[in-house]
Amino acid sequence: MGEFGAALTAYAKLLALRPQYTSATEYLAETHLALGEIDKATAAYSKLVELDPARAEELLAAINDWLAKPLEKASRDTIKQVYDWLMNLRKARARP
Repeated sequence: MGEFGAALTAYAKLLALRPQYTSATEYLAETHLALGEIDKATAAYSKLVELDPARAEELLAAINDWLAKPLEKASRDTIKQVYDWLMNLRKARARP
């Protein structure tokens, strides 16, 4: 896990001090995503969207950009899973 492990530790410490810090929450989600830890990534993305609902649209745009790039199949599948989850979250929040 190496550098990713150090990043996860740093983000956890930072979020323990400032739980509303959206950038750290986003970086935490991205680190879990890079590690293929989908459940942990989507939990962090969920927290991010809860803290800043407008970020959902930004995340969808970023994921679309990632999917447009040449990626290894495993990476593409992982990102697609998060994209699908985020779309479902957006739809659920849009319902009255």
